[in-house]
Amino acid sequence: MESENKGIQLNAKKIECMVISKQPDMHLGNILCKGKRIKQVCTFQNLGYTITPDSRCDTEIQKRIALSKDTFTKVKSIFTNRNIRLSTKINTMKSYIWSILLCGCKC
Repeated sequence: MESENKGIQLNAKKIECMVISKQPDMHLGNILCKGKRIKQVCTFQNLGYTITPDSRCDTEIQKRIALSKDTFTKVKSIFTNRNIRLSTKINTMKSYIWSILLCGCKC
């Protein structure tokens, strides 16, 4: 109701809710929007980052490692080519693989 007072329209079909707690026995919430119950989710994707109910980042770390391995296999021919200098290989590794692996680690 408050968002409508400010002129913001919400689509009740697109809204999702997740309870985040360090306690594993936390009960589900009961939130209504325009008379409809909001869908409860176990994990949530926000700007490419996976948010879990226990606020751990284990799944995000595993996902980043898998993406880095996949990228490494795509550019493996650069690293096995003897005609390419070592400095070029290192720059390729830093720009393509490390950037994917370390994306969002400061957050």
